[in-house]
Amino acid sequence: MALEAKVDYDSEEDLLYIYSGIKIHDSVEFDQFVIDFSADNKIVGIEFFNASKYLEKFFENPIDRKRLADIKNAKLSMILQKEFVLIKVLMEIPFESGGSTEQIFTAPAPAALVA
Repeated sequence: MALEAKVDYDSEEDLLYIYSGIKIHDSVEFDQFVIDFSADNKIVGIEFFNASKYLEKFFENPIDRKRLADIKNAKLSMILQKEFVLIKVLMEIPFESGGSTEQIFTAPAPAALVA
């Protein structure tokens, strides 16, 4: 089940934070992320360090800091695999010329984080 999420972006630090608003019980830093968990071990937020560089590989066109700053909402879900978890994020990204596109990307994390 996907959680409706809000998006905050700090363009100076290039930090993208996607969060559901559900109370955070614990957080774990892994690779280029901080993953937030609820008391029942659901992923309720994720923060990306160097977000524009990380997201670059998911987009056909370069994504700049201005476009990241314009994103307001997202959907956040997780897909449990045997040895890892994929954190799935769906965002609506506005175009400078108007309109927008939906983009899905995933962030891998060890399954032990949500065990």
